[in-house]
Amino acid sequence: MRRIAVVAIALLFVVGSLGAADERTYNYHIDKCDYDDFGSHHWSVDENVTMDFDDGTIVFESRDYPRDVVEITERYELLINGEPVELTADQQRHVREFHQATTDLIADAIAVGIEGADIGMEGAAIGVKAAGQALKALFTGHTFEDMEREIEREARKIEVKAEKLEEKADQIDRRADHIEDMYFDMFEEIPALRDLGWH
Repeated sequence: MRRIAVVAIALLFVVGSLGAADERTYNYHIDKCDYDDFGSHHWSVDENVTMDFDDGTIVFESRDYPRDVVEITERYELLINGEPVELTADQQRHVREFHQATTDLIADAIAVGIEGADIGMEGAAIGVKAAGQALKALFTGHTFEDMEREIEREARKIEVKAEKLEEKADQIDRRADHIEDMYFDMFEEIPALRDLGWH
């Protein structure tokens, strides 16, 4: 009876691990961004403004009429509806720092999402291994103690990786809050952006 119970638990671990891996990946796509490839990303800044990152250019667009479009290019040019905006040195610095911080955050968020999916798949692999060893023990009469110790060691390694990944995700959240402040400061400090009346 104990052998059958261990096999059942191992199989549940496989299913749970696979589900966790899929959920990590799915949540990453929904929570972080919607994209067709790594060159194009889409977020909602708030209920009125969307932000896209497309081949190095950050694009803000209002959902309300008129649908004004604000772009910050890879060369840190600020465009409103396709027209360049003249900036003071301080305003230019703000635009550059915002672009750089946003670009770095996107790259790091993608890396964390991929790492999370990898950890989920490692968990699934342990589950498959546990099920295989449990079945082997069931039909050969081997004991479960060695199997349990090995699975626990491998699971602990994954747990440590997950904890480190959570720390990275927390850092990204804090950086995202800072970038949000930079965004609103930029729209307040640059008259052409402020005059759009988005916020």
